[in-house]
Amino acid sequence: MINQNNRKWWTLGTVCFALFMILLDGNVVNLAIPKIMQGFGATLPQVEWINNAYLLSFAILLITLGRLGDTFGRKRMFLGGLVLFTLGSVLCGAATSVDWLVVFRVVQAIGGAAMMPATLSLISANFAKKERGT
Repeated sequence: MINQNNRKWWTLGTVCFALFMILLDGNVVNLAIPKIMQGFGATLPQVEWINNAYLLSFAILLITLGRLGDTFGRKRMFLGGLVLFTLGSVLCGAATSVDWLVVFRVVQAIGGAAMMPATLSLISANFAKKERGT
């Protein structure tokens, strides 16, 4: 059984891993551009949309979904975002065209935007003020 002290460290690990994945997903497409262009026969403007769809959707929804997290609960919003982000990632891997890849990147971004604001508030809620620097 997980006690209260272990629970907060598991929460920290989960939140840090999720934050790492959100930030990684914002940049990972840059490495895959040659393979995407070759595999899908995509043009450079199409590949730009693959990356921009994620970044724009993420930035636009960040504040709104953060506010919804305040309203409905940060844990609920974080877990919902995690499910949506994971679903979007799986769908990106199964995309059959550039258009679908752009759509699935937007799904990923919505999940990431739901998780991101909750990360710091979950840490604040689970760690006392004296422990946060540690």
